[in-house]
Amino acid sequence: MTTRFSKTLKMLRTERGISQIQLAEQLFVDRSTISRWESGNRIPDNTMIARLAKILDVDINLLLNAAAESDESPKVILVDDTKIILKGG
Repeated sequence: MTTRFSKTLKMLRTERGISQIQLAEQLFVDRSTISRWESGNRIPDNTMIARLAKILDVDINLLLNAAAESDESPKVILVDDTKIILKGG
């Protein structure tokens, strides 16, 4: 699920010619963390967003606003539990 934050992060990183591995090393995280951020599976906390802004040389508000807009939609899982049958054993 791509989000505004994930698209913004990937665009900024690639424009600067930085690989996911290079960015991960600068942030002291695993490359898979960067991948999760760019795929929209996770959004970093504000401390990490501040570090990203510094490394990518952008105003922190650009990333904070993108993260806020990405996080607005609630995550809801609907379950139709009327069809669940439990069997005792």
